[in-house]
Amino acid sequence: MKTRIAALAVLAGLMPVLAAANPVETILHRFASRPRYGQTGPQDGGNPLAGFIMDPNGVLYGTTSTGGGACGSNGSGCGAIYTLTPPATGRIAWTKKMLARFEDEGSYPSAALTFGPGGTLFGTTASGDTADSINGTVFELVPPVSPRTAWTKHILYRFTGASADGSHPVGRLLLGQDGALYGTTQAGGAANYGTIFKLAPPIPPKQAWKATILHSFTGADGASPLGGLTAISGGRLVGAASGGGADGFGVIYALTPPVPPHVRWAEATLFAFTGYSTGFAPQMVDLIADTNGTLYGTTASGGAGSAGTVFSLTPPAEPEKTWTQTILYSFAGGADGATPYAGLTGDASGNLYGTTRNGGPAGFGTVYKLSPPATTGGTWTETVLHSFAGGRDGSLPVAPVLVSGGNLYGSTNEGGATCPQWTADGCGTVFKIVP
Repeated sequence: MKTRIAALAVLAGLMPVLAAANPVETILHRFASRPRYGQTGPQDGGNPLAGFIMDPNGVLYGTTSTGGGACGSNGSGCGAIYTLTPPATGRIAWTKKMLARFEDEGSYPSAALTFGPGGTLFGTTASGDTADSINGTVFELVPPVSPRTAWTKHILYRFTGASADGSHPVGRLLLGQDGALYGTTQAGGAANYGTIFKLAPPIPPKQAWKATILHSFTGADGASPLGGLTAISGGRLVGAASGGGADGFGVIYALTPPVPPHVRWAEATLFAFTGYSTGFAPQMVDLIADTNGTLYGTTASGGAGSAGTVFSLTPPAEPEKTWTQTILYSFAGGADGATPYAGLTGDASGNLYGTTRNGGPAGFGTVYKLSPPATTGGTWTETVLHSFAGGRDGSLPVAPVLVSGGNLYGSTNEGGATCPQWTADGCGTVFKIVP
């Protein structure tokens, strides 16, 4: 299996190295969302929760969890899909284009998109406003035949929330070499602790996609997986569950494909968080892996400073043995940041990049870099690349950053322009950081 979202689940060693300098933040877009029912205003998105994917032309593709139109219980909008195109030579402003707006057929997209064949986009919505989509959907967005026509959205699957199904997917999708989509739901399944699912393309085409639940979490083996899946060696899929495990603090798990004559996938817990010393409660974390098979991720809580951690998980020398967790950095909760909701991105030198939802001098979150030690076993060094001020600058980033061309791209969930329906907190921003 392989993912098409290099920005979220890239092997360290494939991204450009970022130089140490005085970083400069630029706001590429401030979301204005849309006023409530009966009011006039822009049909923009609002409150992005997910990171970006980028095409070969440097165009960013993203989702917003609200905005886009006057739907939802209070008219705040059900979310949107948009692009940001870099400026032409001699120009400054990026160009934003709305590709799709969500309404009753699915709503509140919380995950990053996935590129498919021919530029098709795959994604999920966490919920909906009608009975047949209230548990979430998987959708595709097909590019137009000509530049002047619209993208076409199709619902590939509607989750039912039944015991044999999942509900409320919020993690990104993984596109396998077999053309199937693999993902997680934070609820549903046999015990209502969430599932891992496979959505296979139709044969012949234009028929219904086939959903299969590969695993239902029981609580003891994990609960509420909020992040997506990452493919590692042997066709295995790894991910993080925010809860469950022996102590209820979350787990890192692996799903191994069946070997004939077996037909069932096998789930195993690689590591169970035990509390403050190990960190706990990984949130919307997509694990990344280096060339040695070591996994890297974050926890939103715990650690020496009780404000979250960055950790590594090293595979055992012998199969079936215990994986080894190492805390690379514990956030102190002050100027260095606090509460990392998102996962990490790596570069060719082994540096790790991420965001914290809180912390920084103003308390509105940070973008940080974690540099590896010069010698094995040494101390990793954290550098804050940007601290959000909370106004037009943006605030409360919960998505990972994308690294491209030596720059970082990301979003904040709030801040920026004034939201017509949410007062002055702001509907979020898209930012670029030049190191």
